[in-house]
Amino acid sequence: MTDGVAVRGESSRTVATVLVVDDEAFIRLFLSELLLDAGLRVVEASDADEAVAILAGLGSIDLVLTDLNMPGSINGLGLARFVRANRPETKVVFLSSEGLDPSLKRWGDAFLSKPCDCGKIVRTIDEVLAVA
Repeated sequence: MTDGVAVRGESSRTVATVLVVDDEAFIRLFLSELLLDAGLRVVEASDADEAVAILAGLGSIDLVLTDLNMPGSINGLGLARFVRANRPETKVVFLSSEGLDPSLKRWGDAFLSKPCDCGKIVRTIDEVLAVA
């Protein structure tokens, strides 16, 4: 537990931390388990508002994996804008059933379409994290 937020996959070695943001609990759990199996630390949020609160409180989030359409006061694009403005070192990967809007490239480091192959999700996150 870090600052009241459950962090899954904690270990003594340094690993990247991914914030998984999706309003669909099944998808969020599936993605979290996939990333845990890949050796990453995972924090979960059910919407962008909760993600903003987590980002404001946790020191180290290396990457945000977010859906675009979610309930709440902001959506995934609004979350990406918050990340760019307040935590520019944090990477953003969009995972959405919507097609890629060219304007998203400004706010995210990668875009994946749902449904997406598990291996591609892990590879994309690894590639984005590898870029300094």
